Amino acid sequence: MTTPEIYTKGDLVRHMQRNGSHFFDPETMRFFKSRLLGPIVQKGVIVYFITSERCDIDHSPRKYTVRMLNLRSENMSVCEIGEFQQHQTMRDARRALKDYLAKLV
Repeated sequence: MTTPEIYTKGDLVRHMQRNGSHFFDPETMRFFKSRLLGPIVQKGVIVYFITSERCDIDHSPRKYTVRMLNLRSENMSVCEIGEFQQHQTMRDARRALKDYLAKLV
């Protein structure tokens, strides 16, 4: 089995949709007020990325989550690295992703 190469947000979204995941469907993204942010980083069969979500119920600020996807997982499940909405700014989330990736070396 060949591992797909994921370089961009579009690559990631298309891969997920082709494999039956609704994680990045427009309706899902709208419901959670979610955004897919870069960078998109692939290390072997794992793709790392950042999302942001905003809860409109209490007009809370947008928060950021570092995530990963194992391209070989059968159900295309996305996992958090750390906690959901752990980061208050995109800058903090990008720094956390960079630090996490540095530990993998």
